[in-house]
Amino acid sequence: MKIVDAYRREWLNEDTGLATVQYEVEIMKYNQNSDSAYMHAYLSISDCTRQIQLEFGPDDDDSMENSLKKLALLRSVITEFEEKLIAANEKYQPLVTQMKIEQEKKDKERAEKAKKKQEKGQK
Repeated sequence: MKIVDAYRREWLNEDTGLATVQYEVEIMKYNQNSDSAYMHAYLSISDCTRQIQLEFGPDDDDSMENSLKKLALLRSVITEFEEKLIAANEKYQPLVTQMKIEQEKKDKERAEKAKKKQEKGQK
C-alpha cells in the first residue's frame, strides 16, 4: 500500500530524442495491516542509448543524511559543470568564427589560383 508517491519525468531535448531526467520517491507499507514500511527513491538520467540510475534507500537517519549529502554534491558538480561549459563556450565561439574566416580565405585563394591556372591553360 503506497503512502507517498512522488514522480517527475522531464524530456531533456526540446524537439526529438529519448533523453530524460526523472525521479520517484515512494513510501510503501508491506500490507494494510503491517506495522513496517520502506522508502524507495531513485534519480535517473538517460540519453538516447545510455542510462544511469542512482538509488537512494534512506532506511534510517544516517542513510538519509548520506543521501542528502550525495544530492548536494551532485547539485554542486552539475552547477560547476554548467559554469565551466558557459565559460568554455565564450572562448570556443570566437575561435570557431576565426577558423571559419581563415578557411574561407584559404578557399578563396585556392579558387583564385585554380582560376588563374585555368586561364593560363586556355591561352
